Amino acid sequence: MEEDLLFTADFSGTVPEGASLEGKNIFLVCEKGKMQISYEGNPISVSEGEIFFSAPGARLSDPLFSSGFRGTLIALSTPTLQQFLREYVTIWNQAAYIERECVVGISQKDEPYLRGFRGIITLALSESDCTFPQGYRRDLIRSTIRNALIAIVCMIGRTQKGGLSKAEGDLFQRFLSLLDNTPVKRHPVSWYADRLSTSTKTLSLCCRENSCKSPMQWIREYTLSDVKHLLGCSTIPIKEVSDTLGFPNTSFFGQFVKEHLGKTPLEYRNAPKEEN
Repeated sequence: MEEDLLFTADFSGTVPEGASLEGKNIFLVCEKGKMQISYEGNPISVSEGEIFFSAPGARLSDPLFSSGFRGTLIALSTPTLQQFLREYVTIWNQAAYIERECVVGISQKDEPYLRGFRGIITLALSESDCTFPQGYRRDLIRSTIRNALIAIVCMIGRTQKGGLSKAEGDLFQRFLSLLDNTPVKRHPVSWYADRLSTSTKTLSLCCRENSCKSPMQWIREYTLSDVKHLLGCSTIPIKEVSDTLGFPNTSFFGQFVKEHLGKTPLEYRNAPKEEN
């Protein structure tokens, strides 16, 4: 579909030509047959009525699909996932990075929702069947995928024991919780380390070990998610956005946005959605 987002209905085990799952968050809804895969060195089996999910950096190998396997595949970049999930991203982080879960079951009551989301997306992707103009189709597809992911994360959240119960006291968990609950996220790593009563070196090693990302990468991703949300989904003046996110001035904010999003804040806000 797009560089940051892949949707494939009737997935049989082969990624579409020109697409890649590298660096993507993966959600595979198993609708028929069975898949086996090595996840973090452990053999995993995914059957009909289950969803396999994985974050970037997870060690995946040796995927095997039964004859006639069919599923729906969604793969998306971390910035796009954060933009879609927003306040629900902590559930994803808990499952994918802390508890290292990778499979969740679909209840009979949940299955119609996923089937409905799949039908809407498939119809919107069909140029011959969809009656909406391209811009509307893109928004319809992305918003429906967002709703599907929120539903999946809700299913994942039901399997968690709640809060920090399983990973209480874990440094990485506490870092993500602090990052998520800090309104102004753009602080140096030392700021987070001080509040977690640890050293920047220990925090960096912990983040690398758990997610293959540095603390600064996590901070940048969360900050960019807030930038995209406030510029793209609100009419708040750009200076106020800059102040809200903790930038010293609008000039520095503009440089940050230009460097990471390829546009000035005003250009990003005024650009057609398909360009963002």
